[in-house]
Amino acid sequence: MLGILPHSRPHSSGYYVTESGKVYHPLSDDYLSPIAGRVRLRGQWYTVTLLVASLYCPRPTGATRIRKRRGQSNHYSNLIWIKPEQHTPRAILQYNDLEFPTVKDLAKHLAVSSMKVHRMIKSGVVTRRSAVSESNPHLSTSSAADTE
Repeated sequence: MLGILPHSRPHSSGYYVTESGKVYHPLSDDYLSPIAGRVRLRGQWYTVTLLVASLYCPRPTGATRIRKRRGQSNHYSNLIWIKPEQHTPRAILQYNDLEFPTVKDLAKHLAVSSMKVHRMIKSGVVTRRSAVSESNPHLSTSSAADTE
């Protein structure tokens, strides 16, 4: 029996979320396994990032998006709420002399799935270049992760 962790907070769905993004289901007494960074709570899909930020990170007025400071960690100390005007891509995707700010934009242009674009990135058909600017302190220069 796992029980509720002392460093977890209840979400309105009845599930508990830890500071590092583990989602605990009290009825099954087990943790949920995220699928592509998302978990299903009472029939609705949530990103783990949103669950952690909404429970542990102070949200400034007007902030509607969440940015990871560096890497892929979902720990609350790595998350920050940002306003729409602060949202800039960390990497620019390049394909046949064209540039795209997100995987979704390139997928739409090519009329393929985002998964196909990720495979193209992995195979080297699509390349990334850093889009991090000195003027935006919310972005890490050590990461060129995709935006959602």
